[in-house]
Amino acid sequence: MNYKDYYTGGEPEMNQDDRDREPTSNRSALFALALGLDIPENERFIISGCEVTIDGSGNAVVTAGYIFYDDRIIEVEAQTVADSLASGIWKFEPATTYDADGTKTFIDGIVRETWRNERAIVTNVNSLAAGELEIRGARLGQAKYEDDSGNESTKALFTKVIEIGAWDMDADTSKTVNVGVNHPKIRSIQAMIINDTSAAIMPLDSLYISGGTPNGTMNGGINVIGASPITDDDVTLFRTPSKEFDSVNYDDSTMNRGYITIVYEV
Repeated sequence: MNYKDYYTGGEPEMNQDDRDREPTSNRSALFALALGLDIPENERFIISGCEVTIDGSGNAVVTAGYIFYDDRIIEVEAQTVADSLASGIWKFEPATTYDADGTKTFIDGIVRETWRNERAIVTNVNSLAAGELEIRGARLGQAKYEDDSGNESTKALFTKVIEIGAWDMDADTSKTVNVGVNHPKIRSIQAMIINDTSAAIMPLDSLYISGGTPNGTMNGGINVIGASPITDDDVTLFRTPSKEFDSVNYDDSTMNRGYITIVYEV
């Protein structure tokens, strides 16, 4: 977003800058969207755009969009950022610059920057601290609820994608992953599994196919019932013995085995 900053010390001696009159309908619409939902303070999530692909060189390619970051909406310009740390992790963070044409000399003789440009940039990091917004992080949606009297309320829903990490499925029947969301807030969850050559991806809970015919047995599943479900934010993935994933096609112990996608409320 672009902002015009105001200061004490009188108006600039020469001020023919009309950029403060530029249309604000897009920004206003975004604020209406965010403020019309029940969003706690200091949340960070993707509002729109910001689609991510990893190109053939391992760079993160992020499309233009908007994020909600600590109670303000920030524009994201399309950008490509290298994985210079070889971590495979990128995050959004605010960055402020000033338009040179907005440098003004005020009546009190002080030169000040008056046009502030705030954007979110993508940064390659070794790890994520608590609360930081990963480029595949929480994404805003909406859910409508109706009470017994027929009154509707709208709540914010978020989509989050988490790497499963290393999992030799041939040797180990289960894998526990921290998703960062307490179980009662989860509204849906799915795990997609990648084989060792990355040539195939399929749902963990798919039906086992034998001789071209489903036999009614699931290849695996997801357990979100912990010892303390009110505070537990781990989920356990498991595969069924002697079925699709109990195979040398899934025995690599170093690669990321796939992704968990969850939809949740704040």
